[in-house]
Amino acid sequence: MFEWRCDSCGAPFSILNHQPFEKKSVKKNDWSLWRYKECLPQGKAEQVSLGEGCTPLVPIGEPNVLAKLDYVMPTGSYKDRGTSPMVSSILPFVKEGKIKKVTEDSSGNAGASLAAYTAKVGIPCSIFAPKEVVEQKARQIQAYGAKLTKVVGSRLSVSETAIDAAKNGLYLSHIWNPYFSDGIRTLAYEIAEALSWEAPDYIFLPVSAGTLLLGVIRGFTHLRLSGVTDKIPKIIACQALLVSPLYHAWRGERYIPPSKVSSVADALITTKPARLNEMISELKKSSGDVEVVDEAEIKAAAKTLALRGLYVEPSAAVSYAAWKKQSKLRRLGDGKAVLILTGTGLKSPTNHQF
Repeated sequence: MFEWRCDSCGAPFSILNHQPFEKKSVKKNDWSLWRYKECLPQGKAEQVSLGEGCTPLVPIGEPNVLAKLDYVMPTGSYKDRGTSPMVSSILPFVKEGKIKKVTEDSSGNAGASLAAYTAKVGIPCSIFAPKEVVEQKARQIQAYGAKLTKVVGSRLSVSETAIDAAKNGLYLSHIWNPYFSDGIRTLAYEIAEALSWEAPDYIFLPVSAGTLLLGVIRGFTHLRLSGVTDKIPKIIACQALLVSPLYHAWRGERYIPPSKVSSVADALITTKPARLNEMISELKKSSGDVEVVDEAEIKAAAKTLALRGLYVEPSAAVSYAAWKKQSKLRRLGDGKAVLILTGTGLKSPTNHQF
């Protein structure tokens, strides 16, 4: 009844946005991502919200560098920015009784986010996660009342198990659902609005499945095509060396996934992203780039950020590590950079810190 991918080609769906962005349409008294609801497909319908969005944009002690604190969200990760529009999109079907339960696969943060928003709606939720899921994230998922199943095997095995389990419900995947990545557009709007409707020169953000990357690119593209900003930032997709399928594809190199993923960046473990070709295409169109950092660089970045008051999980620190690497190589000049910090350090195991 509810298709989650194209029957013909098997690719994910995308939302085509033809409506120009107008600054006058911003709801000034709404301090959530729904201040931009006129630009979102669900804007005229009822929204499922926990107050997500409007996160701080702050200096971090480096010249011309700001951090977007998207870990300051209701569930502690940027995933709420996509989950709110995604769950809002199914609300009418929930009220009509056409959707009675949802299923998702996640390494942790997306599962926790979906569990929280479905708890607010009152719909049963089942989350499938890798057996090695971080305990803090597992407990959070269960705290919202969701059923958590740990799956032995690869990240792909987790997805396949979740899809199979969704036969009598709805497979509501943050990776595949177009409303999730579409909601991420609001991150670009927030950054531009905070900078007096100017786009920064660079955006550094962590990449795994690609929803964050695609949403940010499309958000800034929307602003540029609408004449609100005069450029699209150079967007740097950042990956951990141990799990770097996008980096290798970008460079035209063969990627051999590790037999066991053991990176401290436990939220970035997708070795075969469904939207890989889409990411490559969007990065090329927007003149973006891809950077990779090793485990030592990630740990050092997380420690530095913590000592500056920004306690993030290693997966989020990947963006700062990549900026640091490119800065040392003198690739950035005097351009203004924004780093997306995606998840709180409160959900990290102590052995992954520093």
